[in-house]
Amino acid sequence: MNRNGVLSNLRSAAVVALVAGALAGCGETMGSLGGPSAKVAEVESDASGASKGNIASLSDVIQRNPSDPTAYNTRGIAYAKIGQFPEAIEDFSKSIQLDPKFSGAYTNRALAYRQIEKDGPALADFNAAISANPNDAAAYLGRGNLLRAQGHFPDALADLNSAIRINPEGAQAYHARGLIYQKQGNHA
Repeated sequence: MNRNGVLSNLRSAAVVALVAGALAGCGETMGSLGGPSAKVAEVESDASGASKGNIASLSDVIQRNPSDPTAYNTRGIAYAKIGQFPEAIEDFSKSIQLDPKFSGAYTNRALAYRQIEKDGPALADFNAAISANPNDAAAYLGRGNLLRAQGHFPDALADLNSAIRINPEGAQAYHARGLIYQKQGNHA
């Protein structure tokens, strides 16, 4: 590969890394204390149009590296952050097609499915994420929150305890576990 090709690949990798870092906050949120109308991913408004620029940059990276599952996953996160869930699901699906062991893409697709109230596919994806990587704290957290919302408290507690064991600094799992204890009248 010539010098220009190497520089182009380095720039592509840098764009993916920068955008992935900037978008890494696309995680779970409790909304209104996890009630039935609570959403699970943070959706940001984009009055500045920056998201379209990010998506365009990521699309350029994908065009140059069409077999890179990380690029599709990162663009999927960008779509999800602005509420374009069908596009996000499509990118997460492509990422999974390219790397069937990519637990983060399964977790992200599950979160997008939760946003459009498709809990069955979300549960299947959380299960696939955990199967691909038994140490994926985000997948346990997501599945635990889904099970909590469905009232399956023992299974939800088991998942939230796993998330805490893997990532003891993750406040969201403690919060969700506290909500279950509260619902059960276990205020201590």
